[in-house]
Amino acid sequence: MLLLIAAAASAGTTRGSTVHANRRARSKPIRAAFYYPWFPGAWGHITNPLTKYTPSLGFYSSWRRKLIRRHIRAMEYAGLNAGISSWWGRGGQTDKVFKRILKVTAATSKTFHWSVYYEDEAYGDPSVAQIRSDLHYLKSRYWNQPRYLHIRKRPVVFVFGDPNDRCPMVARWHAANDVGAYVVLKVFPGYQHCPFQPSGWHQYAPAAAGGERERRHSYTISPGFWKSDEIAPRLVRNLARWRADIRAMRRSHAQFELVTTFNEWGEGTAVESACSGCNSPTADRQSNCSADPIPPRPGETPTPGARLRHSRRVPRHARLLGPGWRPLAGEVHASITQTAPTRTQRRLHRVRRGQPERRLRRRGAHGGTSGRGNCEAGRALARGAESLQPSSHHRRCPEAPASGKLRASASDQRNLALN
Repeated sequence: MLLLIAAAASAGTTRGSTVHANRRARSKPIRAAFYYPWFPGAWGHITNPLTKYTPSLGFYSSWRRKLIRRHIRAMEYAGLNAGISSWWGRGGQTDKVFKRILKVTAATSKTFHWSVYYEDEAYGDPSVAQIRSDLHYLKSRYWNQPRYLHIRKRPVVFVFGDPNDRCPMVARWHAANDVGAYVVLKVFPGYQHCPFQPSGWHQYAPAAAGGERERRHSYTISPGFWKSDEIAPRLVRNLARWRADIRAMRRSHAQFELVTTFNEWGEGTAVESACSGCNSPTADRQSNCSADPIPPRPGETPTPGARLRHSRRVPRHARLLGPGWRPLAGEVHASITQTAPTRTQRRLHRVRRGQPERRLRRRGAHGGTSGRGNCEAGRALARGAESLQPSSHHRRCPEAPASGKLRASASDQRNLALN
């Protein structure tokens, strides 16, 4: 929809300027994942959690600020720049946690933003008065926050829907939206023929294989679907399909590039990092989660498990699944298993131990290139299809060595200082 707005704004200009505006709009899609802040209640009983998987962070609580920071870092690691948080109305947990999410995000990231996912529409037909009241509530409580998602100064609101929704639902939202919200409705059969049209459309069908494209509005992909109360998955996780879906989403040039979901564990659609051994008893599953799945920031001391894991090569195509991601039980692929450290990584280990730095001079501290980009979390979505292939030269980000233990060249010192 942003492309259509840009084209309309360029009316009366030359064809070249219109094309240039379209290219600028296409260069910055909003890549977002659907997010669910309803834990720990959604886990059910801890001895028999309502999920087939075990998150690497354990059966957490969405209230924790530390968890929110880690989730933001994980989504940024995957190349996402926005989250769409489930919202069930004022006063509930999802409402209170969302306020905390915006505050934590403002102190954590300068580029990540949030929108709400209005859920009530899917479980009833809220009146125009109720929708208008909810929009005014969101405006007074959230829309002035710096990390709330806006498009051309209009706050974005995603709206869930039910299979029976038709054009009257669109008319209700059109009549209720007297605050200028950028409303993105869920599609239904014949949505494109409704007399009133919202600002955007999206699909939420995580059990469907392949991407779901809604014109230029959005493109949605899902890693899999396996509900906690079902014997077999409706959509089996498949790495080859996941790669193809990411490539197709990159080529779509849609305004919204959406992932269903980041952490909907009950339906088994999460791309958040999970532990192996998902089908074993809870006690065994928890024992596989000893390592911190989030790469440590400068100045932080990683756990021994995290240090070992991050000293090994991680294929770039696995990064969208979350930092520290490992194959789930029954889904092991040889192409994504971790391998031994490279020659450059072994050299970096020697530097940390205070051994002579002469081994680094020929190729540099990062295997021949410099800049922070080599050491930041991989962005599989942002870098295109080529980043989905296993890397044969993935480089580890070194920690700054102790003073007096290294006399590296100027370029090596600059590279180490960046991290």
